[in-house]
Amino acid sequence: MFEPLAVPPAEPVTNSLIDDLGDLYVDLKQGLALYDAGYSRGAGWHWHFHFGRHWGEHASGALRALYMKVRGRAGRGVRCRVAG
Repeated sequence: MFEPLAVPPAEPVTNSLIDDLGDLYVDLKQGLALYDAGYSRGAGWHWHFHFGRHWGEHASGALRALYMKVRGRAGRGVRCRVAG
């Protein structure tokens, strides 16, 4: 995991938007399956737990990649790779 406040700075980590969105889909789909099966509390727990452990990181990465693409900053010294 990239730690932006590390001294000295660590090498930046790159990732793809497709990877972020794919991981979001898998984690959120599992919670939806629980919810659809009538386990709303289990679905809430699943989303909450995996947000902190996995998909929250991918959600923020995807938002950053999309923001940088929309703002036109991708490719100008900012490490952000958007596939497509």
